[in-house]
Amino acid sequence: MKLTRLLNRSLGLALCAAALAIGSPASAQTTITALTGGDSDEGLDLTGLNVIYAINQGLSPTAETIQGVNFIAAPINLFTFTGYGGNVVLSNLNRTGPGFSPVGWGSTANDLAMIAVNGQISYGSFGQFAYAVTAGNQYTVFSIISPGSIGGRPGDVAFFGGLASSFSQGTVIAGSVLLADNLDVATNNASVVSYTYTAAATGFNTLIVAGSDTYGTPTGADQNAVSSGFLVAQTVPEPGTVTLLGAAGLALLAYRRRGAVRNG
Repeated sequence: MKLTRLLNRSLGLALCAAALAIGSPASAQTTITALTGGDSDEGLDLTGLNVIYAINQGLSPTAETIQGVNFIAAPINLFTFTGYGGNVVLSNLNRTGPGFSPVGWGSTANDLAMIAVNGQISYGSFGQFAYAVTAGNQYTVFSIISPGSIGGRPGDVAFFGGLASSFSQGTVIAGSVLLADNLDVATNNASVVSYTYTAAATGFNTLIVAGSDTYGTPTGADQNAVSSGFLVAQTVPEPGTVTLLGAAGLALLAYRRRGAVRNG
């Protein structure tokens, strides 16, 4: 009898712990990968992601579809672009570079669409990609970095958990998190910087691209931030699963306590 009680109590605690684990946000994580095409095994895997914002930016970008995700065209006009009903704002990357001639890329539909995204680059001393989030939800934000054929422009990528309304070149925003320092992408190649985290508050978060004189040690190279596109994917824990596990665990514990009281 005592062994049965112990096993049941342990099961109840395990169910509660499982519910808490499923409902808990994942730790923040940064990943930097080389981009070698548009297919899922070539540096940017969008399989199963709930992508809520996807941006192809530049002077005259086109709407593209990569792995089933629709990238909207975001022409940089007068320093700023606003899209998705005001939920996305790009600013300050006010110049555009020449086209993209990838090295060793394939020719699938995804590859050609990714080449088009990287063919429209924006650059400047710094830039901001601000996007709307909801507190408690988990997000992964991606920055596609390609210097096109201009090359020689290593830059920094950082995250700020709020709206970085403005800042000057070489100035670090207090509270921002450095994701990539002096990211040097070879001419006619590309990289993806991603950051997975849980939003602390409802409002705007900001991904910052900046010249390499902003964070870390300056390289002495051309101090320009370069960007080709941005994506944001959202992951929300399934409330039904969390609630069911938690309720089951609590009910089992309560049942065993009542049984213990009746049996003295």
